[in-house]
Amino acid sequence: MQPKYARDNGPVVNAGAPIPVRGALLAALQGSPALAIGIIATSRNAAPFTATWDFIHVTSDQATTIGNWQTLTASSGIPIGREENAYVQAGDKFYLIGGRGIKAVQVYDPVNKTWTNKANVPLELHHFQAVTLNGLIYVVGAFTGNYPRETPVPQIYIYNPVTDKWLNGPTIPLARRRGSAGVVVYNNKIYLVSGILDGHWNGWVNWFDEYDPATNTWKILPNAPRARDHFHAAVINNKIYVAGGRRSSASTNQTFALTVPEVDVYNFATNSWSTLPGNSNIPTPRAGAGTVTVGNELLIIGGESSQPAGHKETEALNVNSNTWRRLADLNQGRHGTQAIESNNGIYIVTGAGNQGGSPLLTSHEAYYPAGATAPTGVALTPSQLNAPASLDFGQVAPNATDNKTLTLSNSGGNQAMVVSAITKTGDAAFATSAPFTLPFVIPAGGSATLNVSFNPTTTGAKVASLVIQHSGNGTPITVTLNGQAGG
Repeated sequence: MQPKYARDNGPVVNAGAPIPVRGALLAALQGSPALAIGIIATSRNAAPFTATWDFIHVTSDQATTIGNWQTLTASSGIPIGREENAYVQAGDKFYLIGGRGIKAVQVYDPVNKTWTNKANVPLELHHFQAVTLNGLIYVVGAFTGNYPRETPVPQIYIYNPVTDKWLNGPTIPLARRRGSAGVVVYNNKIYLVSGILDGHWNGWVNWFDEYDPATNTWKILPNAPRARDHFHAAVINNKIYVAGGRRSSASTNQTFALTVPEVDVYNFATNSWSTLPGNSNIPTPRAGAGTVTVGNELLIIGGESSQPAGHKETEALNVNSNTWRRLADLNQGRHGTQAIESNNGIYIVTGAGNQGGSPLLTSHEAYYPAGATAPTGVALTPSQLNAPASLDFGQVAPNATDNKTLTLSNSGGNQAMVVSAITKTGDAAFATSAPFTLPFVIPAGGSATLNVSFNPTTTGAKVASLVIQHSGNGTPITVTLNGQAGG
């Protein structure tokens, strides 16, 4: 940041040398509107004077440094070579997930620079952009199976980094299943845009969907301006940006040729799509790139096209001016992997080095726009599901109905909790209903209310149990239901 001043409408003068700015302050300064804090006037121990300002006008110049990529060396462990995988941050760790074949989830600790193997994926999962929401990692819109006719995975899978367990998420509506789509999180909901139905063969779509884990509901939104696959999406300033990708068409021998140059934008404020002008098309059209945001720039990293080698290009779109600029090249061209942004540093690992699926890479690179920064994140702590040990209806007349509520609360940690099953055993006089279709999510610090009814048809004491399966810390919760039927 270059401090400047002007006095009495005179020329603008630089006030000293540029000041390095990074992290949250940089994001605030580059955001919209721009932010300035702090004006100082001093007489330097001379006689005091009154300083006034008619107005303060703050602008942010477009960044000009190209930065640099560095190859990282781990202190222990090594990434498993893979492609069409995901790489995502959860808490203070990075998670390398999926790719063709059955492979272990790997955790990278950026402080200690270690790789650790965790549980295998529950099935082959590839061609997906993983997202983290409330401490859980979601796989939505993945493919499984072999080239060129991979098939969409019919459900959402959820990985719990704390317990190292995979959870079966809800089924994706049959008519909205696809793979190789862009996926983002906005206001605690997951958004899925475009993709392709039949692997690399054909069937690209411009569909746009919203999934709310808290209510387990799926909503169809207005279609994007154009179909594309093999791309990642990102959110800046309450807008989804969709750049790069292609329309894979192995059925016409054009698997890599039909790249999409246009940039499409969804505005959450107006619930509408637009396309940037033609002079804002991506300079190097390609698919299979990593996509992240830094400040007011959208970065497209690496990728795959008709050229034999994986792309090294890193290109940045300034979303305020809708202009692109070229940043430093990757040390190793690659495609088919995901990138992470953390504290203005960008991290990318594995992927394939050439067009297609080989060679499988194991190198790990970091990009810094200026000086190196340390990744930031809050360590994940397990949550506890709380519920009363029992629910007593007291005495109810035969054939009468009494209704009560049972509150489930998520406390003690910073992770959301998936309620996967609620099972009642015992007397048929008791019945229960959940607020949403299972499985649903209770955010950290949140709660959900179950409805329980007691409708005895015969006299005497009645007893039943509710068993609640969940992804939080500890075993399933059992709530005893009691009631007495009599006049």
